[in-house]
Amino acid sequence: MPSTRKRILFIEINDDGTVGGSHRALFDLVRYLDAERYEPIVLFYQDNRYLEAFRAAGVRAEVWPRPPVRGRSAYAPLRLLGSAREAARTVLRCRRFLRRESIDLVHMNNAPIANFEDWLPAARWCGIPCISHARGGESMRPGPIGRLLVRRFDRVLAVSRYMAGAMAEAGVPAGLIETVHDGLDLEEFEARVKRSRKEVRRELGVPEDRVLAVMVGHLKAWKGQGLVLEALTRMAPRARDHLQVLFVGSAPPGEHAYRDALEATLQSAGLERCARLLGERDDVAELMHAADVVLHASTLPEPFGLVVVEGMSLGRPVLASRLGGPTEIFSGDESDGLTFDPRSPDDLAAQLARLVEDPALRASIGAAARIRARRFGVQATADRVEAVYASLLGAS
Repeated sequence: MPSTRKRILFIEINDDGTVGGSHRALFDLVRYLDAERYEPIVLFYQDNRYLEAFRAAGVRAEVWPRPPVRGRSAYAPLRLLGSAREAARTVLRCRRFLRRESIDLVHMNNAPIANFEDWLPAARWCGIPCISHARGGESMRPGPIGRLLVRRFDRVLAVSRYMAGAMAEAGVPAGLIETVHDGLDLEEFEARVKRSRKEVRRELGVPEDRVLAVMVGHLKAWKGQGLVLEALTRMAPRARDHLQVLFVGSAPPGEHAYRDALEATLQSAGLERCARLLGERDDVAELMHAADVVLHASTLPEPFGLVVVEGMSLGRPVLASRLGGPTEIFSGDESDGLTFDPRSPDDLAAQLARLVEDPALRASIGAAARIRARRFGVQATADRVEAVYASLLGAS
C-alpha cells in the first residue's frame, strides 16, 4: 500500500561556511513533525555537521551543488542571455527533482527575499505549494521580477513580529505572512549539561567570586563583540574587576580581520583579565549553565535570537540588545530579561554593572526566565507549522 504521508522538501540555502540558529531551528522542527503525516527530505548546499545529525535521526539529507544563478540576481538582468539560460537550467533541474521524488510541498528555511530564483518557480510549475521561513534577508530588496516572484509564495513564516514587518516592507503581501516564533528542544538542550557549574568554571579558570558572562555567536561585527569590549572600558573598575566575559564562537570566512581586531583591543585596552575569546566550543549549554549572565549584543536587529531562549531555559538572566526578536522573547517588564540600547556602550555598561552588583536581581530574573522560556518549546512551533501545511495541502 502506498504511503499516505506528505513529502516535505526542506531547503537550507546558507553556504557561507557557518552553522547557526537557522540550522538548529530546522533540525528541531523536522524532528518534531508528526511522522505519521509527514515525510521530510532535507537539502543543503554545503556540507555541515547537521547532515549526519539528520541522517542519524532517520531523516534523508543530501548536499546539492550551489546553483550558478543564486546570489547573482538571476532574474534582474534577464537581458543577459547567459544568465537567463542558467536560471532556466536550474529551475528545470529543481522541477525534475520535485517530480521524481513526488514532493508535496517545498519549505525554504531562510529568507524569501533571497531564495525565490529556483525552487519557487519549479514548485509553481509543478503545481505544489511553496513556503519560506523568514529568518533573515530583511535588508535585501529584490528587483522588479523578484518583487513579482516573492508574491508567489503560498506562505511566509516570519520568526518574529519584527521579521513580519520587514517582509511586508520588502514587498511580501501581508496576507501571506504568518508569525511563528522559533522553538527550542528545551529538554534536549538542558540534558546537554553533564558537568557541574564548579567543574566548568574550574576548567575555564574563573574564580567563584567572579560574575561570569557568556556570549555565544559567530565573530562578526554586527554580533556586537566589539560593542561589549567598548562597554567594558566604560565600566567603573569596581564592577569590571568582578566580571569575566567569555566570547564563544569562531570567525567565519571573511571575518578573521575582525577577530584580530578584537584580540588587539583586548590588549590595547588592558581587558585581558576580564574578557577572553574562547573560539568555537561544543559545550555551549555547559558554558551557559556555568555563567551568571548570558549576553546578546547584536548591533543590527536579530531576526529572532534562539541563543536568548537557550540562556533563559537554563535559568540564566539574559541581557540582550533592544533590537528585533529578543524584545519579543522577554515579557517586557524586566522581570525575565534585561535589554539595552546597542547604540550606547554606556547603557550596556550600566546594565552589566547592575547585574554584577546585584546577585538577588540575577537570581530573580533567572528564575522568571526559565518559566518564560517554556513558551518557546519546539513542539508548539511544529504544531503551528503543521497547521500551515494542512491548510495548503488540503487546498492544493
